Amino acid sequence: MPRTKAYSKEVAFHTRKGWRANVQTRDVETGWRFKNGGQPLFGYGAERLQRGEVKRGRPLIKSIWVPDETMVAGRPIREWARHCLVKLAGNGASLEELRAFCEKTGIPGRRKEYWGISTWYALLQPHVLMQYCGYAVWNVHTKAGRERPPEDWVIAERGHEALITEEEARRIAEARRSFSGKKQFNAGATRSRTSR
Repeated sequence: MPRTKAYSKEVAFHTRKGWRANVQTRDVETGWRFKNGGQPLFGYGAERLQRGEVKRGRPLIKSIWVPDETMVAGRPIREWARHCLVKLAGNGASLEELRAFCEKTGIPGRRKEYWGISTWYALLQPHVLMQYCGYAVWNVHTKAGRERPPEDWVIAERGHEALITEEEARRIAEARRSFSGKKQFNAGATRSRTSR
């Protein structure tokens, strides 16, 4: 049993090491950082790129995030994401107002048919706002789902195309502070930990 546990820990160590390297690696053709999987944020889509081959000629596939150009109600989803973040959340819209706007406009939900308040709560967290500013952010949560301290996050500049500016993210965080009373976006404090 101890041997199996040691092997499992070793595999986990090397997997996390690979993920960390992946998020800090810039694609030579597009200039964006690779992603470690998972669903892209509202406003983005994943683009799969073949970057060489691995064992036995299998293609090496990497993913990057690109703005979602899918048209909904006469506008691309990336524009709806920006509108919801900057015009609504940045001007103090509640989570319920954001949810209702997306439902009324016909913007498809992220994972389910309908938008939930919890989805908007998650999209307005500081590490997510940093991603909307174009940063690649990884290692935010523990395996148990708790948030790690920001100094443990892996943050890389120019991870993908930004949908909002850092100033707009600060304004959104300021508007949200009255609701949550805690975390805020602070890009200046994160610069010392970023990869270039």
